[in-house]
Amino acid sequence: MVLPFQAIATEGQDQAYCAGLTETVTTKLAALPSLEVPQTSEVRQRKVDSIERARTELGANLVLEASWQHAGDDVRINLSLIDTRTARQLQTDTITAQAKDLFALQDRVVASAVDMLNVRVQPQQAQELTAHGTTALGAYDFYVQGLGYLERSDLPQNADNAVALFQRALKEDTGYALAQAGLGRSYLLKYDNTKQKQWIDLAHQTCEEAVSLDAKLAAGHICLGRLYNVTGEHEKATVQFRAAAEKESKSDEAYRGLAWAYEQSGELLAAEQTYQKAIELRPSYWVNYIQLGNFYERWGNYQKAVTMSQRITELTPDNRWGYTNMGGAYYHLGRLDEAAAMWRRTLAIRPDATAYSNLGVVTFFTGHYAESVRTFEKAVELETQSYWMWGNLADAYRWAPGEKDRAKATYARAIGLAERELEVNARDTNALGSLSDYQAKSGALEKARQSISHALAIAPNDVDLLGQAVEVYAVAGDQQKALDYLKSAVQSGYPRFEIEANPELAGLRNSPRYREIMARAPTSR
Repeated sequence: MVLPFQAIATEGQDQAYCAGLTETVTTKLAALPSLEVPQTSEVRQRKVDSIERARTELGANLVLEASWQHAGDDVRINLSLIDTRTARQLQTDTITAQAKDLFALQDRVVASAVDMLNVRVQPQQAQELTAHGTTALGAYDFYVQGLGYLERSDLPQNADNAVALFQRALKEDTGYALAQAGLGRSYLLKYDNTKQKQWIDLAHQTCEEAVSLDAKLAAGHICLGRLYNVTGEHEKATVQFRAAAEKESKSDEAYRGLAWAYEQSGELLAAEQTYQKAIELRPSYWVNYIQLGNFYERWGNYQKAVTMSQRITELTPDNRWGYTNMGGAYYHLGRLDEAAAMWRRTLAIRPDATAYSNLGVVTFFTGHYAESVRTFEKAVELETQSYWMWGNLADAYRWAPGEKDRAKATYARAIGLAERELEVNARDTNALGSLSDYQAKSGALEKARQSISHALAIAPNDVDLLGQAVEVYAVAGDQQKALDYLKSAVQSGYPRFEIEANPELAGLRNSPRYREIMARAPTSR
């Protein structure tokens, strides 16, 4: 893997150059069939900044490490290839080039890395290694800086920095397709940070322009495919990700996006096979196992979800997502102590809103409502824009002694956040199902019925939606419909313990039909 290049005693602009150069070098090396290179976004997200973390978290056996330092008008880059098991330097090189000539700098760094790795490069591959997408040095300069800011997406201000730099690149070269794709990604990041629809509209225009400028590049198709998945236009996303996979056959990112589009279109077999294809392309990349494991959990195959999570922890022992997902699978299997242990392990690695919220769910369904309030409050402190985390907190307020008066405003907060996401993707069944639940508990019963009906029309076999339908109709006092959905939910693998512990379903438990349904409930898968 390529560790983030380090700028020594330089200003912020050089830090952006380093981050951008890390991204471009990583992309070039990852395109070589004989190498398996983690994406820069993964390295940044996981905060992998040392040889030891590269080995333990990403399973890397070799690391390319580099430092960048100005020397007058020149830049000096010191490269080292290191064995992560022994921390021994296998190869080193020093490259000096004019700071203003980023083309030459990138080409020399890539050539040196290929040489140190002893990779045999075919003529066509050699051509691709030195392709920059533009002949305008200024445009490339801004593009590399833009990539650097985009790769530090954990800092909210960097989305604005990336937008500004990609726009400057496009002023230098209006036909620069990679810069258009980068700008589209930046707008999608702005939407992810703010949930404001205007950024989706701008991303749509920009991603389409990237494809029209150069339809042979995978980057534009991936940009457009991501957009369509966000907006719920999954058939269009399928077309774009297929095109990306044709252009870049090693792109597991394209196959992950394609699998999600298949899944959301109800093509579950195609989705599973496509997630598996991504794993075949990069069998040591933990994100691919996360995606397939999440797929299994969403569709009630919890044992397979556990297997995927175990694979993640084997590949990357300190990866919080492996433990987070394993906890989710254990939870659905009714193994609550093991689930809680996994989420506490996640929190030992890093404070995490999802792990706090999940632990809150365990305490809630074991009847410790006041304790669940405190845990959910920690979750929303870390993640303020999640409708389902606010919804969980509202549920806890609803049942915790002395807290019921706080539930109404908290449900209103959750409803507002869910509705905002539905403005962008009206077919988002997660948001629709959650919205119906919050509406029912807020007393808007007719709206709740409409929301859950809409969600089930889109995904009639979704396990979580069926469980939400039980709760919505139980809260609404429609026992017959609640029991109808209960039968479907338990047959699809909805957690038995959650049904038995849910305080909203107390009114169903005296019904002979309830007892009959639960007696016939299958064991967890």
